[in-house]
Formats: sequence, C-alpha cells, structure tokens
Amino acid sequence: MDREVALSYELVKSLADKFSLEIVFILDLTGVGIREISNLDLCINLLHLNLSHNKIIRIRGLQTLTELVLVDLSFNQISKIEGFRGLNKLEKIDLSSNKISTLSGLVEFQPMTKLRCLSFQSFDLQDTNPLCRDSEYRNTVFSTLPGLVSLDGHRKKSGMLVGEDYSKYEMSSKGVKLNMDNKPWVQETGAVDKRVLVDDSELKSLFRECRSLLSKGENILSGVK
Repeated sequence: MDREVALSYELVKSLADKFSLEIVFILDLTGVGIREISNLDLCINLLHLNLSHNKIIRIRGLQTLTELVLVDLSFNQISKIEGFRGLNKLEKIDLSSNKISTLSGLVEFQPMTKLRCLSFQSFDLQDTNPLCRDSEYRNTVFSTLPGLVSLDGHRKKSGMLVGEDYSKYEMSSKGVKLNMDNKPWVQETGAVDKRVLVDDSELKSLFRECRSLLSKGENILSGVK
C-alpha cells in the first residue's frame, strides 16, 4: 500500500455510494491509503467504521461520530490510545496490529458502558501491539474495564488459549477435499421420465468431514461459555 489518500467529503460520498453523508451508516475505508482521519464530521449517523489497513498514526477526527457502535483501526501505525472521548455508544473496538506500547489511554474507554469487545491482537495472539507483551496485560485491561466481556476474541471467564492449548483446537481445511464437479446427482438414462441415482459415496465422505469439523467447533464453544 504505497499510495496516500486525503479524504474529502466527495470521496467519502463516493466510497459510501450515498448522495448525503447524513445517511451513511456503514463506511468501509479499508486499505485506501489514509494517513489522517478527516472530513467524517458530517457522517453524524455512522454506526460502523472500518479504517483497517491504512497509514493512520494518530486517532483524531472521530469526536462527532457519537452514534458509532463499531470501529476497526487494526493494521495501522497508531502508537497511542486517544481520540475516543464522547463515543460512549461503542460496543466493539479493534486496535490490533498497531504500535501501542502503553495502556495509559484505557481511561478513555471507562465511560463506555456498552463496550464489550476490545482487541489489541488477533485471536491467535498474532497481529499484536507491544503492550501485549506485559505479563499483566490481560488483568490490567479487565480490571480497568470491568464491563468488558471479550479481549482479543477471548472471553473474560474462559481465559486465553496459548501454546499447546491453542494448537490443539486449530482446524485446517487442507484435509477436506472438495472434488465436486458440476455433474447432477441424478443421471438421464435416455427416457425423459427415467432416472437412476449416481453413486453418492463421495457426498457421504464430505458429510463425515463436515461432522468432524463441527465437532471440533462445538468443543471450542463449550470452552468459552
């Protein structure tokens, strides 16, 4: 992502495909090359904002977006938690894969009584921030924000999966071979009204693979309830 884009009202309208910024409810600005958050002040009814994979260094320009419920600022160059004051309807914030090294800015989240999900790194503990290396990181976040339900995709009550605990739940689609062609499951025998069933052994094999993956998924879900 080498290019850099300056947001204008007209560009935001174009990207949102709306004639008025007041009727923009969901705005996806993923990877467009933004360095500064600007000209969003007229999006007063915006609910979901995705600014991931850009070049943002500081969080500024969100103060008028008081209806925001979700904001994704992952994969940027942010070094400090700031710019969230007044956004008290936020329920989910993603700041994973940035350069944040201190949790001092967590106080900005304290007035957000609806905040339930916060991420500074991905579920598999990759795409992280420097602050996540602190051994007390998880305890500090939950003690500062007692209303938080999930941190980095891991629920408060279930703890975190690390190392071998995480690897045993990993699922790969490589073992599932989908060799499905476009042939119908029934085949013409010559007469219009006479059909015979094609061998469905491949389909049964796929069903068994699906059941296996579903079983693994149920094991994961049972551990986070």
